[in-house]
Amino acid sequence: MAYSRNIVNLPNDIHGIIHNNLENGRDIHNFKNSCKTFNNYVNYEKKINVDLFKISYKLIFNNSDINMHYSICKKMSKISNIFELYTINFNRSHVKKGGFDNSTTIYFDIFTDDIKENKDTLLNFIKFNKIKNYKLEFNIFIYFTDSFINNIITNFNKNNNDIIIENNSLQKLEINKIKCIHQFKKFIKENLHEYKLSNNKLFIDKIEIKEFLSLQVMHQENKIENSMSLLNNIIDPEIINKQMALMDNNVKIISKYNNLISQLKQNIIKSN
Repeated sequence: MAYSRNIVNLPNDIHGIIHNNLENGRDIHNFKNSCKTFNNYVNYEKKINVDLFKISYKLIFNNSDINMHYSICKKMSKISNIFELYTINFNRSHVKKGGFDNSTTIYFDIFTDDIKENKDTLLNFIKFNKIKNYKLEFNIFIYFTDSFINNIITNFNKNNNDIIIENNSLQKLEINKIKCIHQFKKFIKENLHEYKLSNNKLFIDKIEIKEFLSLQVMHQENKIENSMSLLNNIIDPEIINKQMALMDNNVKIISKYNNLISQLKQNIIKSN
């Protein structure tokens, strides 16, 4: 009998094997119920929410002369009509390949609370403006607080596989009061963690979270080292006290993250 740990690795003739072993109507009835159970398992598996998303798009146009470049930039500048919290940059390059290969590349980051809606809106915009002959690449970033990690430890303690991320975020941009992209990015940086999803798929696993936390610990340790170096050259008591307070906070953060890492490790062991 063939066994598989992944649905994509099932034998190609799996359905033939099942049908060949059907003996009566009861078997057909059981097979139907099994399909229904599997469908429910896949479609109703527990998902987790993040606070917000950002999609970094890269729109590439090869062999674009100056007129095409101007036309593309003019059309893409209309993106402000459909998105608010975004940044966009235009780049024109010249690569010599037995002549000159001129290309136009547009980089734009868009914050969103709905991944699917954002992608659909962008593709409809491109289609409406008759933008053609392009290559579209993208990366998905998620934003979250420590509550996200605690949620994984507490409510996904039996899941060591990929944890599915809900398509909609907890924060809703329609009620966001910060309309300036620079102020919004500053707010995000001060209040949320940022993580780039692997393979641009809406899932994450505990090992990724553990590695992410380890990097945060290293980041805080580097801050302590920098503060120590600074203290060696300072005699002002006020500045010294300020640096000492910062280091105390760094130590608290390191302790918190090490505790989360320890919980994740135990969580992974129990799930195996």
